[in-house]
Amino acid sequence: MRLARNARWRLALILVLALPLGGCMQFEYGIVLERDLSGTANIDMTLDFDRIAYTMATLEKSFSGIEGAPTEEEIAAARQEMMDEMGEEEFDEAELRREIEGDLPEGMELLDVQQSWEDLKMNVKVDLGFENVTQLNQMAISRDEDEELPVSEQRPFGDLEIIDEGGTLLIRNEPVNPLDETEEASEMMPGLEAMFDSAFADLRIVFKITAPFDIVEHNATRRDGKTLYWEYGLESLEKGAEGIMVRYRK
Repeated sequence: MRLARNARWRLALILVLALPLGGCMQFEYGIVLERDLSGTANIDMTLDFDRIAYTMATLEKSFSGIEGAPTEEEIAAARQEMMDEMGEEEFDEAELRREIEGDLPEGMELLDVQQSWEDLKMNVKVDLGFENVTQLNQMAISRDEDEELPVSEQRPFGDLEIIDEGGTLLIRNEPVNPLDETEEASEMMPGLEAMFDSAFADLRIVFKITAPFDIVEHNATRRDGKTLYWEYGLESLEKGAEGIMVRYRK
C-alpha cells in the first residue's frame, strides 16, 4: 500500500503500528466469529493531534540548537500549522478503498471505510470481512522507499494465532503496542522519553472477540456475554501487558 504524504488516515494506521508519536489515542480492534471461523473484523481509531503540537514545537526548537521548553506562541504556531495542513485534506473514499483493498489477502474484503475530522481530532473506521479468521494475520500495511516515513511492513492484527486443538480452539495474540519503538527513538535524542510519556498519557487500546462458542478459559480484562475485552493503557503496556488468550469449546 502506498502511503501518500497527504493521506492522514494512513498516518493513523502507522501510528497504531508503533511510530513514536502520540496524542489522545484510542484504538479498538474487533473480531466477530461465526462457527465456520468466517466473520468480520473492524479497526476503529481516534487520534487527537492537539497534544502533538507541544512535541513538534519542542523538537523544532531542539533541532535549531535552542535550549528550553517551547513558548506558548511557538506551541500555538505548531498547532496552527498542523490545522492548516489537515484542513487541506480531502477524503476520497474511492481512493482509500483501492489502497486498502490492494493490501488485503485473498479471502478478505473491505466492507466499509469512514473518516471524520473535528479540529485536530481524527476518527477512522475500517470494516473487513474474511472467509477464515487466520487471514487476519496475513493482512499487512506496507510503505515504500519514496515515502517520508521508514520503510516497513506492519500487521494491524499482529501475530494472531488460531490453533485447532481438536475439541477446543485456542486464539492468542500479543497486544498491539505503539510504545515498542519509543525507547530506541529516545536514545537518539535526550528528552524525548518525557515527551513520549506525555503524548501517550491518554493511550487506550481495546481488543475484543465475539464468538458463538462456549468459553473454556480466557485472560480478558472484561467479559460481556459472548464478547471478551482486552483493555490496555499506558501503565499496563509499560509494565509488559499479558498477551491475548482465549480457549473455546467447539
